[in-house]
Amino acid sequence: MGQWAVMPIAVMVQSLILILLSSCAKSPSPQDWVRPEVQVKADTTLVCKDPAEPGCAMPTPFAELYLNIPENSKGEIPHYVNLLNIGDEALLIRIHLIRAARKSIFIQQFIWIGDESGNYIFDELVRAARRGVEVKIIGDQLFTVGVARIMAGAVTAHKNIEIKLYNPTYANLETSHMELAKAGITNLSGVNQRMHSKLLIVDEKIGIIGGRNHQNMYFD
Repeated sequence: MGQWAVMPIAVMVQSLILILLSSCAKSPSPQDWVRPEVQVKADTTLVCKDPAEPGCAMPTPFAELYLNIPENSKGEIPHYVNLLNIGDEALLIRIHLIRAARKSIFIQQFIWIGDESGNYIFDELVRAARRGVEVKIIGDQLFTVGVARIMAGAVTAHKNIEIKLYNPTYANLETSHMELAKAGITNLSGVNQRMHSKLLIVDEKIGIIGGRNHQNMYFD
């Protein structure tokens, strides 16, 4: 009994020492993720004279609804609310609003995964930036899994894109498993401080709030 009780503790202590002393498996430098060719269109902005032009902001009934508010307000500005209960529709409306944006897109997100849905949204944001839309994103660093390279590419793809990360572990764009283990041992309360908000605001007029993260499973 004594040997069986002591051995696991010894193994645990050795493992902790190895984790604390280890200097390997650090996050790669963001410079390693940025390909030179993405700089080609970093300063180009599409000038749209005709809304029907490919790449220009598409018309949206939500903007028309906003423009009609003063006529129907009777002294008070109304707010229109629509529930997005179906995953596919929740993704489609996000893409629609990003494509319809003319001035700005502000995003606050907890989980952003580099799968089909996550990459699709990032791609549309880059296109919006290239037609002159200001794109600002703040995401939780610990749960932007697999999109570090995409973020590094996005911020160099165009000057209109700005990305900030909430509570980054060791001030890194991406945290390795080894670094996360170290941080969990030395500063668990700090690592556990996360940002759970999900918000999308387009042209400071139309917004989506709620519990959907940018990941396939949240869009069915």
